[in-house]
Parts: sequence; C-alpha cells; structure tokens
Amino acid sequence: MTAMSAVSFLDDVSSPCTSLTLEEFIEHVAAHQRAEASLGLAAARLEAGQMWALDGSVSMKQWLQTHCRMTATDAGRFVESGRFLDRFLSIAEAATTSVLSTSQISMIRAQVPKDLEPFLDEQQNDVVEQMASLPITHGAVYMAKWRRCAEAIFDKPEPEPRPRELNHHRLPDGSSTGSFGLDAAGAEELERAIATATRWDGPSDERNAARKRGDAFFEVLAFFNKNHDKTGTPRHRPHVEIVIEAGLDGKPYASTPDGRPVDPCAARAWMCDALFHRVTRSEYNHVLDYGVGMKSFPFPVFRAIVTRDGGCRFPGCDRPPRWCDAHHVVRRVDHGPTSYENGCLLCSRHHHMIHQPCWRVSLLPNGDLEVIRPDGVAMTSHPRPTFSPNTTSPPG
Repeated sequence: MTAMSAVSFLDDVSSPCTSLTLEEFIEHVAAHQRAEASLGLAAARLEAGQMWALDGSVSMKQWLQTHCRMTATDAGRFVESGRFLDRFLSIAEAATTSVLSTSQISMIRAQVPKDLEPFLDEQQNDVVEQMASLPITHGAVYMAKWRRCAEAIFDKPEPEPRPRELNHHRLPDGSSTGSFGLDAAGAEELERAIATATRWDGPSDERNAARKRGDAFFEVLAFFNKNHDKTGTPRHRPHVEIVIEAGLDGKPYASTPDGRPVDPCAARAWMCDALFHRVTRSEYNHVLDYGVGMKSFPFPVFRAIVTRDGGCRFPGCDRPPRWCDAHHVVRRVDHGPTSYENGCLLCSRHHHMIHQPCWRVSLLPNGDLEVIRPDGVAMTSHPRPTFSPNTTSPPG
C-alpha cells in the first residue's frame, strides 16, 4: 500500500457513507504495519547518515518530535524499533511483508537484551518461522522460553559483584542521613531482617510503610548491639559513653566525650538500662579515675522482671526479652528506684518512644502496665501468661 493510497483511504473513511468489509479492514491494518516497519527502517538509516542534523537538530529523536509532531516517548520507540529492524534483516523482511505483525516484533524485541543480540543473529530465521506459525497469544511465551534457553547456552561474562557501601553523616539535630548499596546477598539479608523486625502496633498504628521499615531498621540495629558476640557487659548493653553535667540553668544535659550533644530522650532511654562509671577528672579535664561499672538493673532484678513480663510490655507488641531493655517506670531523673516493682520490659523502639514528651506509664499492683499516649488515650497490657524459661538467661 503506497503513501498516496493510504491518504486516499483516510479521505474515504472520513465519509460516513464509506464502509469496509472485515477482509478489507484486515488488509488495511496489515498495510499500515508494513508501512510502519518500512518507515522505521528508513528512520534508522537516516539516523546513521546523520541527515537529521542538517536543520540543527541534536538527534533523530528530536527531529521526529519537531517535524513529525511526535512525543518524546513515541519518537524514541519509533527510532529504537527501526534500529532493531536494521540490525536483524530477516526480521525486518518479515515485518515489511506481513509475515510478522508489529505486536510480534515487539514480543521479540522485549526478550533480546544487548548481550543476546549475537545469539539472535544466528537464530533470527528460526525465530521468524516459529513466531509466524504461532497464535498471537503464544508468542510472548515462546520468546520468554527462547530467552531462557539462549541465556543457558550463551556464554555471558559473569557480572562483577556490587561492593557493599554505606555512607551517612550526622545532622546538627543528632539525626542521621545517607545512602547505601548492597549486592544481591546483602539485599536478601536486609529484606529478611526488615521483615522479621517489622511489627504492627494494633488498631492505633497509623504509620505508613516507610515509617514501619525505618522503625524496623532501628530494631535490627538495637538487637545487634544487645546480642553481638564480642566481649561486652552482661546482656551486651551497647557501650555509649555519655557525660552528664549541670548546665548554666542548673539542669543536667548530656553530651559525648567530644562535646557533641545527645538527644535527651535517647539519653534517658539509655540510662534506664546501662552500665555506669563514675569518672574523676582533674582541673585540666584529665581523667584521674575511671570507676568500676555499676549496672542500673542488676541481672537478678532483670531476670525477675523477665519472668513476670515475658517480653515487651507495650500494648500490642510481641517482642521477646532478647529485644528488650529494662525501663524505669518512675524515671531515674524523678528519683525512681531500680527495683522489680519499678521496672518493666520494653523493646528498643517502644523504650525510646516512651521517653518522648507527654508519654506516661504506670505499673499497677496486679502487674498490668498502663500506657497513656500524648493524646490522652490509655492502653493496658498484661504480663504474658507463658514464656520460655530460656528467655531468662542473658542473651549472647
């Protein structure tokens, strides 16, 4: 079908009096597809000859956008199709003679990445023959199978493993931001760890997916710090050195030994279940004595709390003791005692949450824990009815 006859056809069908038989419609569609393949080939060859640059265009794609009123997406698809046909002339011949349809050509292209193009050079006649004999609904299945066989036979170079990288830096407010990259094994470990650490906090949980993953990542880090296999204190409390001093207003503030401020809520959470050293300094700030470490919750007290609570006591949380800290219900800064009656288990995430402003907790005489959210809603949890005796042993 020539360009002129195609134009005449369009002029004809614009008339409401024109009608086509089904056979005539099929032929017009086939003619359209033949013309499209031929024009794609022509575009690829004009591109190779750089004819598009004569009017100042920067690419064949841009030339098509300007002169043929194509969108960037359509122009890119048109050029890529032409390049493919110009690369595989047997397939191009099948496209320009209606042996294969435009859709079948697209099915072939979709399964031939750059590294398999040399294999298709040898196989293109067989591919055309098979695709032409199959119903259109089977073409994609055949090409997917062809690709699997080609990848199994074709000797592709092994991809270089991606290095594992982590870049992050602390912001002025003490938070952290950064980026990371993982190989396939690292990605699998990350997904499994996040899936394991993700928890739903019940009907009141309104966190989006990103927040849940972020909280789960925090849980993974906190769990490792408590359960690593390196030398550490009982229950492997993370060794975070914090200096507590009186500020100009007389109130205590926390910082690292190098003077970086520590978030007050995080400091209070760490102080609930930590190892304390009394440090004596000279007038020149030299350390004169680094005292013996004292546990905020001695192990026998911690074990008794584990026996009673069985895991995190935040309503709806099912974290076992290995994930948990001992929390002072009446906080240490409010002169709360370190005792069985003033302690409860909280997982790292909920422990830090409880230390945020306006959260309140109280331990009732029957062992129930009442948690009052900042909006005033009260929630209650009960000691767990059963637990494994092994959970009372120090992790690690």
